[in-house]
Amino acid sequence: MASAEKITIRIYLSLATASVLLLGAAALTRSIPFVVSLTYGVVIGAANFLFLIWIVEGWLGKKVKKGKMIVSFLGKGTILLVIIALILKKGHVSPLPFLLGLSNVVLGILIYGLWHVLSPQDEEVGDPHA
Repeated sequence: MASAEKITIRIYLSLATASVLLLGAAALTRSIPFVVSLTYGVVIGAANFLFLIWIVEGWLGKKVKKGKMIVSFLGKGTILLVIIALILKKGHVSPLPFLLGLSNVVLGILIYGLWHVLSPQDEEVGDPHA
């Protein structure tokens, strides 16, 4: 398995771990509307992050015009903002747990960083500290 594939799989696993931890803790300690709002945020945040990875992987190594790349990122951002605005405007969620769920990606990235630092380094993936 190529090193980029291993890194991508580890990022997905760390995001899934963060989601399970966050939703599990909320389910044990918070109300159902809080957990529902948090779930909306986790799903939208994770989908946004995975779509971003998909866009970047699609453009890596290809000669792509900057304009096309900019339109891809702006389109993704616009779609994300429209979805968030509609969800908040319709009142399906409470804003605070929803935003906490969106920030789940940051927790996933932290888990990935800790995993990378604390685990033995694969020669295929490489050690950034070497």
